[in-house]
Amino acid sequence: MNERLLLTSFVLVVIVTIGIGPFFEAAWAEPDILYVDDNYNSSTPGWGIDHFNQIQDAADAATDGDTIHVYQGTYHESINVTKKNNLTFIAEKSGKPVKSVVIDADGDSGFDIRESSGSTISGFKITDAFYGIFTSLVDYSNFTNNHIENCRAYGVYITGSYNNVVNNYIKNSSGIYCSSGGDMIENVISKNIILDTETWGISLYNGVNCSITHNFIFNASVGINLSYYGGNCSGNVIMHNEIGNVVRGIKFEPHVYPGLPPMEDNVISHNYIHDLTSFTGFPGIGIDIQYNGGGVVEHTHILHNKIENSPIGIRNQGSYGKVHHNKVINCVTDYIDSGTGNTDFKNSWNP
Repeated sequence: MNERLLLTSFVLVVIVTIGIGPFFEAAWAEPDILYVDDNYNSSTPGWGIDHFNQIQDAADAATDGDTIHVYQGTYHESINVTKKNNLTFIAEKSGKPVKSVVIDADGDSGFDIRESSGSTISGFKITDAFYGIFTSLVDYSNFTNNHIENCRAYGVYITGSYNNVVNNYIKNSSGIYCSSGGDMIENVISKNIILDTETWGISLYNGVNCSITHNFIFNASVGINLSYYGGNCSGNVIMHNEIGNVVRGIKFEPHVYPGLPPMEDNVISHNYIHDLTSFTGFPGIGIDIQYNGGGVVEHTHILHNKIENSPIGIRNQGSYGKVHHNKVINCVTDYIDSGTGNTDFKNSWNP
């Protein structure tokens, strides 16, 4: 009888232990969704666990794959994330974007994301920052629907591949800059509005198979700039952009580096470039394919673009390219071709 009671007690202990193990694990597990509202305080349920009044506190508490919802308010902070993957920062409530979530970074970066791939930043207004969004070694990330204004440097600065920079509004900042010591592969920069920058609207450095489409750029030094140094710059597509009130509309700028392949197989198509201005020593040029000190540009396809009101329509110093079906209107000089083996087919020069 005693042996039976002892065995029964042992079985009950095992069952209870197994049963409460997952309970304690679930109770102490990190939350998957965190919430930020500048009105939260220590009396808010979940305070310090999944409810915060600063975005940085939520980022510090988050682990890989978490989502941070930020509600209406002004947040005087810079958000820093390092080595946390698949974090989502989203300014929305009940599934709808909140237009009045403001990050005033006071001269620091609005978001500083490093070695953290799969990041999402969406719906924020970022002002008075050095960089609006800065990333380093970040891949497969999404930066969408943000309003970035009055930054000392770039609105969005990307180093990495397979990222999407889409539907952002950037003003009084240095546009979008994608740069890396190696190749930047298959980044998508689309449907952004970029206004009033003294430098580039969009600059792609060492880009491979990247897409720059449907952007509106007005009042910049250079609308879209492609260059490379120590990497590659090929297979990129620049299409359906509107660029106005700039010195150079679309510019290719190769640099010499031992062993570099040429900039090649890039496509410039169906862009509207208009109202170009000249700067001291730099005439306005709609599309400018340069040959700098031995840097080589080959097989550039310049197709179906419209260039209007510019000192020079197209200057092509590259080689073996196609210049087809372009329309150049009211330009002092329509086309300059100083390359080798380019084809000029069915263009409308100054109709």
